[in-house]
Amino acid sequence: MNVVLFSLLLYVSTISFKKSASATNKTFFPDPFVTVEWLKTKLDSDASSVRVLDCQWHMPHTKRIGSEEYKQRHIAGALHFSLDDCADKTTDIDHMLPKPEEFAAYVGERGIKNDSHVVLYDNHDEYGIFSAPRAWWTFRVFGHPENRISIVEGGFPALVGAGFATTDAIPDVKPEKYSATYNADLVKSMEQMREILKEKSATVLDARGPGRFEGKKPEPREGKSATARQATHLFEVHFVLSSHVSQFYSSEIIQKCLV
Repeated sequence: MNVVLFSLLLYVSTISFKKSASATNKTFFPDPFVTVEWLKTKLDSDASSVRVLDCQWHMPHTKRIGSEEYKQRHIAGALHFSLDDCADKTTDIDHMLPKPEEFAAYVGERGIKNDSHVVLYDNHDEYGIFSAPRAWWTFRVFGHPENRISIVEGGFPALVGAGFATTDAIPDVKPEKYSATYNADLVKSMEQMREILKEKSATVLDARGPGRFEGKKPEPREGKSATARQATHLFEVHFVLSSHVSQFYSSEIIQKCLV
């Protein structure tokens, strides 16, 4: 099934589904995700190869600012990855991808090399996971190896709950040389989206809530008018992510939502 998603959170979950659905072991822990226990072991055994990034970003209506919360408290050793800063500054549209050389400079300043294992977390009130999947996708768009980019299940709450130390101290790291290669297969342009919707050549999923999907509820960003659905299906976050345990559902549950 060819699927186009309006949410990177859901994009990562469907990647997880494709991998785990064919696995013999149905225990749900797909490749993009790692446990807090895995991260602790990795840091104890091979810390020099790992770069932990705090990727928290919050919707404007929450009045929370991820970069400020990072400065106040984050996992010791983590640097901040800003979806606002690592973006195209030539447009007024939020969070458009930067140029490859801009991405390379941004992550290189954070001590990241092409062979670094980058581990991402964020800090959503309800799910623990929200913006880290977008950062994961951005790294993949610019060629970071799939087996060296991971998201911590449960995010910041899970890390704190597991005893990871927190601090307001920002690490001083040595800048590294990073080479970015743009992967166009992971991105659809506006023109391509119009063609897809016209020809119905793919299933397009909209991850906004029902009110925004129907154009009855205003957009949460100031100055953005309510917009009716363009996607063919509504596919909400709670279809794939459990707020009760802050983890993604099993491949079997996600499969029922996709069929």
